[in-house]
Amino acid sequence: MSNPSLSSRTLLWCTGLLLAGCANVDPRERYAATLAKRRHDAANLSRRDQAVQQSFYAQTVLDVAQARVRLAADREKLNRLLGLSGADIRWTTPTRLSAVPEALPTFEQIEDTALSQRVDLAVAEKELEAATRVLELMHQFVKKTEKTPQRELEVARRRLKEVKDV
Repeated sequence: MSNPSLSSRTLLWCTGLLLAGCANVDPRERYAATLAKRRHDAANLSRRDQAVQQSFYAQTVLDVAQARVRLAADREKLNRLLGLSGADIRWTTPTRLSAVPEALPTFEQIEDTALSQRVDLAVAEKELEAATRVLELMHQFVKKTEKTPQRELEVARRRLKEVKDV
């Protein structure tokens, strides 16, 4: 895995979703344990069968508790990987996945989106804009008089033309 923070974040999100699904012990497990105790008290269930039902309930309680501990540890690990501290560690994950789109985007749409959101291209574009502004400012402040050597005038005009062509 090339990006450990992404995989940790995904794992943490999935664990959070699972815990949200069983935030407390499943009421059916609790009800089944209570029903087993009542049936045992009424002599309709053997002590062994009641113990089995109670062990299922206890295992469910244990599983939820272990999942919460694991979630807290994974969350702390992810916070360290991301370098978060203070108020930043109180982030949350969505409780539901986003809806699946009706139709998949075409390859051209995917490519357009990928190109329009590339950070390196945006940085290069901003650097080019900054260089253009610098050249335009330099052109405004450089005096073009009869005393300016012809060679420098030609270089300045050529550079100005290159900037305007871009």
